[in-house]
Amino acid sequence: MWRRRDPGREARTPRGRRLARVPAPRQHAVAAAPEAVPDGRPRHRRSVLVTEGDTGIGLAVARHLQAVGDRVAATYRAVPPDGEEFLSLPCDVTDARQVRGTWRAVEERHGPVEVLVANPGTSDARLRNDGTFPSSVVRESLYGMLRGEFGRIILMGGAVPGSTEGDPVHCATSKSALLDLARRLTVVYGSHGITANVVAPGLPLAHATARLTADQRAVLTQQIPLGPLARPEDIAHAVHWVSTAEGVSGAVIPVDGNGMEY
Repeated sequence: MWRRRDPGREARTPRGRRLARVPAPRQHAVAAAPEAVPDGRPRHRRSVLVTEGDTGIGLAVARHLQAVGDRVAATYRAVPPDGEEFLSLPCDVTDARQVRGTWRAVEERHGPVEVLVANPGTSDARLRNDGTFPSSVVRESLYGMLRGEFGRIILMGGAVPGSTEGDPVHCATSKSALLDLARRLTVVYGSHGITANVVAPGLPLAHATARLTADQRAVLTQQIPLGPLARPEDIAHAVHWVSTAEGVSGAVIPVDGNGMEY
């Protein structure tokens, strides 16, 4: 059963047409004003779920959000990360039954997922290029976000144009699908306090370029105005920022050092 809204909170024209749906404030919602969170920590311990959080970008994001005070859970497909403080759960995110079971386990431990980082990881090209992956995990997270009238959905994009990672046709298609998904989520669920954005990591140095030689990495670095390729830690900081932003939704945040169009 959905919570009834307070009609007095909705701005209307003299003819009674609704102008905007203003969600009721929640006690634990992250304030936009910097002075409300001077140390960069959220006001409360949010329930965060990071998919494919056992290596690379996913692991860096899970560590960073755990360090700033969130209650973090991360999925893995093969081997759980060793020695981490966050909750690690096995899950094949392409299996709807496993997704439902994992989400229920997170809800029992940490409460409904409030921040979803839909990270496809680097182990499976199908996850990077198949738009059904983010749709399935987003759909499962929306149930709790709608009940709580609050949510942050961060979709991890693939390499930016100009990179050589993967099939260019599939990469371009999947990136366009992610951006369209973020914008549709913004239109449909923005009035419920839910934002959706894409973080485009480009080519992180540690994992996406692991198969390249030193000379090839040097050539890529020379083509980037900011110099070194983005580290997973840099991407984790961007994910944290967008997860605390109130007025940013349906956008692409590139972390590639070269300012290329997504």
